[in-house]
Amino acid sequence: MLKDVILVIHPLLVLTADQVIRFREGSSDSFGAVEAHHLDNFSNKEHKQFVKHISNLTVQTTSSVFVFSSPRFLADNKDVLHALLKCNQKLTLRAAAIDEADLLAQHGRSFC
Repeated sequence: MLKDVILVIHPLLVLTADQVIRFREGSSDSFGAVEAHHLDNFSNKEHKQFVKHISNLTVQTTSSVFVFSSPRFLADNKDVLHALLKCNQKLTLRAAAIDEADLLAQHGRSFC
């Protein structure tokens, strides 16, 4: 789990900001480069840079790129979703997880 892209779909944006800070504090010599991105907070310029960055990753990367996103962001930003799907095809998407999945299952589309 210590390299490639790790996608965390998280519907509670307030908690995501805290998690991003904690992941960024995790960079060290023993773990290599650790990046953490909160896609919902990206400007349009950062959004495009992120897509380019993950599109250029190769299986030889030693970086861990933790990506936090709301389900709505991924649904509304097809270019990011397609870039993540291409990471999966290139084997640079290590994992995808849905945090608070029980809330999404319980409330469905009505859960914001």
